[in-house]
Amino acid sequence: MTDFTCSTPLLLGGVNEFQLRYAGMPENASPACWAAQRPSVLHTLFENALQAGATLLCAPTDSAGLHDLAALGLEDQFEAINTSLVEEAKKAAAPYAVPAGASLSPSGSQLPPQGNADFDDDIYQFYRRQVRVLKRAGAEFIVLDRQCALADMRAAVLACRTTGLPVLALVEADSKGETATGSSLLSCLITLQSMGAAGVGLAAAQAEEGMHTLLKAAPHAAVPLAAPVTEALGGEGGAPALSRQLALLVQQGVRIFDARRCNNPELIRELAQCFPLLPPLSPLEEPDPDCYAVAVEGEVFFLGDNFVYSDPLPCTSHLADDLIDLEDESINTALVEVEDLSEALILAEAAPLSRLPIAVRCTSLPVLDAAVRYFQGRLIIDTDCPLEEEELTPFVGKYGAILY
Repeated sequence: MTDFTCSTPLLLGGVNEFQLRYAGMPENASPACWAAQRPSVLHTLFENALQAGATLLCAPTDSAGLHDLAALGLEDQFEAINTSLVEEAKKAAAPYAVPAGASLSPSGSQLPPQGNADFDDDIYQFYRRQVRVLKRAGAEFIVLDRQCALADMRAAVLACRTTGLPVLALVEADSKGETATGSSLLSCLITLQSMGAAGVGLAAAQAEEGMHTLLKAAPHAAVPLAAPVTEALGGEGGAPALSRQLALLVQQGVRIFDARRCNNPELIRELAQCFPLLPPLSPLEEPDPDCYAVAVEGEVFFLGDNFVYSDPLPCTSHLADDLIDLEDESINTALVEVEDLSEALILAEAAPLSRLPIAVRCTSLPVLDAAVRYFQGRLIIDTDCPLEEEELTPFVGKYGAILY
């Protein structure tokens, strides 16, 4: 098992759809199914990635989610296809002593008010089913691929936690660091690293703008960052420019370079050859008090160590309006009282509209668990409640919550 810590940067290799099409895959075929049925083709593509210098190998299981296969009438082959892809990756990686993992795609489900999905039944279970199969097949790590919804990433991290597999979350963001669902790279980073994700990064980059987005988030990273391998890395300057760009990124905390969608083998080889020339990687430094960085889906709040709560807000159908209307310069945190499971769902739906970070006060552990589980971001738990602090501490490790 790998936790993505290393003395030199890691190069993530795999197989992309362009390569499969070049190898003969028809346009309307399922990449996962087609590849699983052609182990010799898959092995050759894996071997190409490893010979180019990949130090992590990822099976293309992102197109083998249950909903992908069900749409093609292949749901009965779900376990067989995922298992075959991982086993082939492990077989190719073994002679190189390279860890082999697997990838997960977005669930395609949206929580209210954008959709009608249930966090546990529709999103968490979507990931839980596939992660269990991948773990049994021998996957050593999980890549959350092309993700744009914080709910998906949180659910996947929770699902992977049940297997012990380390998670690398790759966010698909635009040049401003924003995703299609309104999340931001920074809010994903703050939330996911607090939950125990082993790495966070970009799934794709728009040349220099994408790298700028990553570097802007870097000062707040306590885990390795990941960057995609694109032509923008080297620019027009050849190997010297590539080395300078690498040195800058590594200095800022980028430890993983995702080459799976790069179709320039020469660039990948040059990148791998540059890694040993870099100074040995030093341990990542803890960011400035990010233990007090709080996030909702699209925004991050940095509070230092001085939280000033509002008067407790009841968790009613008017909570969204109450959060929007909360204007008091003497406070910096909205305190919400959650008394039952239905109120926990109200909080989750209203939270993205808040102009302030949110703290929750509960008198029941099951209610508190629901409130923190369904809150898509990083929540503060008010310790001024009847619950004992030792009862509250597990919420820090599991959900990344802050006790105050």
